[in-house]
Amino acid sequence: MNVALLINVLTILNLFLVAFILFSKSGSTSMNRLLALVLFFPALFYLRHFAELMGYIQVVPYFLFPTQILGALFGPLIYAYVRIKLSDKRWRHPVFFPMSVSLILFTVGIGLYFTFFLSRQEQIAYALQVHSGNFPVLFLVSKVAITALHFCYLLISFIWTLRIVLNCRFATVSEKQNIQFVFQFVVLNFGLLLLQLLSYAVISVHNVDSYILPLIGAFLYLFVFYKIFQHPGIFQQLPESLFSAKDMNPDSRNAVRDESVLERSRNGVGEDVLDSIYADLVRYMENDKPYLDPELTLKMLSDNLKICTHKLSLAINEKSGSNFFNFINSYRIAEAKRLLCASKSKSYNIEDIAFMSGFNSRSSFYSAFKKQLNQTPSAYLADIKINNSE
Repeated sequence: MNVALLINVLTILNLFLVAFILFSKSGSTSMNRLLALVLFFPALFYLRHFAELMGYIQVVPYFLFPTQILGALFGPLIYAYVRIKLSDKRWRHPVFFPMSVSLILFTVGIGLYFTFFLSRQEQIAYALQVHSGNFPVLFLVSKVAITALHFCYLLISFIWTLRIVLNCRFATVSEKQNIQFVFQFVVLNFGLLLLQLLSYAVISVHNVDSYILPLIGAFLYLFVFYKIFQHPGIFQQLPESLFSAKDMNPDSRNAVRDESVLERSRNGVGEDVLDSIYADLVRYMENDKPYLDPELTLKMLSDNLKICTHKLSLAINEKSGSNFFNFINSYRIAEAKRLLCASKSKSYNIEDIAFMSGFNSRSSFYSAFKKQLNQTPSAYLADIKINNSE
């Protein structure tokens, strides 16, 4: 097996694996499924190239235009993932989304012509032209347009996420990790696209497709795979309230919260409705303890309570005075304090207590604990021992 073939095979398997993990992960949300599709689509392109390298030229025409169409979806999917991940529902760009739809329809039209109006021999000759880098005119137009739109989507995503990174001074540690992941993901994709374009300028198309593109896919795989295990919490939804006042000081954020009463009246959500929702939420938190699940999200909580996500978020913000993650962490800290008090008789260590309380890492537990109680779990445990000895 030559080097190019080995790189393609490993990249295909790894991208499929990460996409499967994200898609089938317990509590997987729509944004994680979008990320899975972002990783899944390039794997199909590498599968086509694998067939070319193996000499299965008879099957290559079946991959040619489906992968081209999926390539046209890659930029819009990344843009949609970034928007949804950062709690912005405007995932369809007003200018580039209609252009993407037109480009997809154009590519579908070429594909239909290719399928129904060319003989089998002509289809194979067409595929060989593409493989050699001597692109037919219509295919070249489609490919250039797809690359240009991909560049525009990534540039817009980069500018938007950069602005959020610079204005997230009041976010929690967990929220900042989420934002940093999105920003790093966009920067990585943008950098890899520029590397791909530069490679086409100095290296033959065949070598770029054989070596550079699979290595780009491998970089994406390694980045996401590393993040899955390093910070599982970054694959959770960020609260909308975080960005409604992201660039304000705490006093201004409180003012925004007060003004949201007017917004509620405009949306038809009255005070009595929020009181009822919050009472149901508190009862559910105390009886079922969903906060013990480290992958709990606002969407999962709203599904379990059969309450609209927007209304549930409003109830939490208005009635608890904090966002979703701080609200959940307050229950986790209360559980951790109970376990710390029982740690002597139960032989729990602090790391055990962190995971038993619903935190997904020791660092996030320490950060949330110190933020709420202004002391570390170790210091809190030491105080308990001193009080018990007196």
